[in-house]
Amino acid sequence: MKEICRAYKFRIYPDAEQQLNLEKTFGCSRYIYNWALAQRKEAYAEGIKLKNNDVSQRLTLLKKQTETEWLNEVSSVCLQQSLINLDTAYQNFFKHGAKHPKFKKKSDKQAVRYVKSAFTFSGGKLKLAKHKKSLTMKLSRTFLGEVTSVTVSKNPDGKFYASLLVKENYHSKPARSAKQIGIDLGIKDFATFSDGTKVANPKHLLKSLKKMKRFILTL
Repeated sequence: MKEICRAYKFRIYPDAEQQLNLEKTFGCSRYIYNWALAQRKEAYAEGIKLKNNDVSQRLTLLKKQTETEWLNEVSSVCLQQSLINLDTAYQNFFKHGAKHPKFKKKSDKQAVRYVKSAFTFSGGKLKLAKHKKSLTMKLSRTFLGEVTSVTVSKNPDGKFYASLLVKENYHSKPARSAKQIGIDLGIKDFATFSDGTKVANPKHLLKSLKKMKRFILTL
């Protein structure tokens, strides 16, 4: 038995207040991603290596400024996830040859990720940080396991979805071992197997000789 992570995607139906909060969260997360990218690009141009922890400390100061205090209206976890996503993009760029991170647009896919400290899921009900009540969710599938993170997304058609990453126990079937059998070829018996099974000698040669003898006698 081993643990695996599996994603389950469900349609959610946020009310007007919840939808407003999600729209703000999408916007703030995109703003922080672009802000952090600009910070790292400016630091690089100045010969400074800016790490994710450094940007995170700057984010704390940014949220305290009057002109950007609106960032506190959404979950701080989602903002931190934006920094993590950017750092992952940089790691892929430097180590795996991926494209350099680029600024996000409002027309891009809108999605935010909530980790365990920013949501609760119990009895089929999902409640996100900064939300007063649980979201209405259409659970089209059942699952057993621990929900470790939730990614909320909005499609271009305006529909909202929640993708739940679930840690489950996986029971793998034991592999079947091939049974080995020895074969002994003989004269009396054509083949004798190690399990005792025998295949009789069909005696094709003897039958052929008898047919040839009868043919010669008819000449």
